[in-house]
Amino acid sequence: MDYVRILGMVGSASWADRAIDPGAPDYWSVVDRLFERLARHSLRAQITIFADASDAMPDGTSRQRFAAAWADYATRHRDRVLFIEIANEYWQNGFGGPDGIAQLRALGAQVAAATDIPVALSSATGEPGDWCRLYAGVAGVDLATVHYDRDTGSPDGPWGPVRQPWRFPSAFDGGCRGGLPRAAVSNEPIGPQSSVAADDDPLRLALAYATTFVSGGAAYVFHAGPGIRGGGAADRSRGRAADFFDLAPASLDALAAMADLLPPGLANWTRDDAPDGWAPWDLVDQAVARGDLLAAHSASAGDRFAAVLVGIRRPHAVRAREAMTFTLIDPANGATVAQVSLARGASWSVPSDRPGYVVIGNRGEPPARLARTGG
Repeated sequence: MDYVRILGMVGSASWADRAIDPGAPDYWSVVDRLFERLARHSLRAQITIFADASDAMPDGTSRQRFAAAWADYATRHRDRVLFIEIANEYWQNGFGGPDGIAQLRALGAQVAAATDIPVALSSATGEPGDWCRLYAGVAGVDLATVHYDRDTGSPDGPWGPVRQPWRFPSAFDGGCRGGLPRAAVSNEPIGPQSSVAADDDPLRLALAYATTFVSGGAAYVFHAGPGIRGGGAADRSRGRAADFFDLAPASLDALAAMADLLPPGLANWTRDDAPDGWAPWDLVDQAVARGDLLAAHSASAGDRFAAVLVGIRRPHAVRAREAMTFTLIDPANGATVAQVSLARGASWSVPSDRPGYVVIGNRGEPPARLARTGG
């Protein structure tokens, strides 16, 4: 874990035993203790300033002052802050009225002008045009915090949420092409005991994590039951655990393995889709059309490439576009499934022992220690 997402306020009925009152006399001393604890564990914070603002802080002037206070505090603790988000799901947290988006945009511009820390506004509703109405043209806003669809009832089944990060920005900026921030954070993805829908499969969660960065995403939040209210009464009534280690630790282990294995700077590589741009190999589009797998996504930087293979149903052949070496990785535990070297034009069969893989490799002639296969 590199950072934690924190809320600057909450106050509705479901948070009665976990209220965060911005007017409490010890509010900032509690924040100080939290940031001291973050420092002890070498963690940073994503600060979400407003949640339940309709209950906790309905007045607009008070919101401006509170946002300014957090911008100042975050700047003074720059080494402990990853980025600032203005509001959680704005439409249900105090910014849903007729002037809500305008107020949110103004607060975002205010905070961005007051600090060099990256700033996001909020997740949008997903209604047509909402992302553009929210983000397009706001000076200084660097990130989009996306709550990707957690629906597992689509034709993609449980793999639907895994694939979501690849949709940004093309599925979001239809009314303002190029007008959204370049980078997105997977801010509330599906996870163990997550809200709306949940998934506790370590392989799918680790593959969703890898897909975030192959897609050019800036960060990924492990969205699990204990992180919502930390054992609050509203969560206990739903059967949510209070501690991350009360959940199956395999998910944490899988994410840790991916964090160690993915190449540094992967989010800044050039992304491609297998049928369209440069990808490690061809024949993938035919395999997807046959239903051998659901999707393949890849990114490259120079001679290096990384890819995710999602929803594998049957073995399928791939053909090297150039000489290459690569490692096929089990996302569930980071274990090497195969190390392969291919001459240009050589084929290899992707196994279906696991329903998804991560691939990390290099173009060019293989090192002598790797046996050439598939020639």
